[in-house]
Amino acid sequence: MFFISTEYIIRLQLKKYIIVSSILLIIIIATLSITLPVLLVKSKSKSQQIENKTLQWKPEGITITGVAGLYGNASNKLYFPLDLYIDWSYTLYVADEYNHRIQKFLRDQSTGVTVAGQVTGIANSTANTLRYPSDVFADTNGNMYITDRGNNRIQFWAKGATSGTTIAGTGK
Repeated sequence: MFFISTEYIIRLQLKKYIIVSSILLIIIIATLSITLPVLLVKSKSKSQQIENKTLQWKPEGITITGVAGLYGNASNKLYFPLDLYIDWSYTLYVADEYNHRIQKFLRDQSTGVTVAGQVTGIANSTANTLRYPSDVFADTNGNMYITDRGNNRIQFWAKGATSGTTIAGTGK
């Protein structure tokens, strides 16, 4: 009669487990040693491709509004545009300095709407006028912050408002 002790069976199973685990570990290491360099080479070549791409401006420009060499205060003309801001919806805001106004151009439109200052381009220091606006910024709600250079002030112009509020400067 052949008798196998429980301890012997446990040792055999443990050896079997160690051997199988070792073989699996060797297979994993071998697989990684083959595929990892290939993956690194592929990712390196992709990053080199990205680095080698050249961004270029188109040599011809596109006039969005206005006519080269002609100025005026019509809704499709500007007179010394000094600053612009484009918001998240591609709405263009222009500080039209010598017309003393901020013009707003919706996407794909060549005529604008005066959203701050006077449509007539009259300069003044009242709450509804601007004098030589030089900078404009619009927040995500459509409110504008305008550097009213000629009046030495920063104006907050709420969306749809007909006048602004001085938030910095003297206004004189």
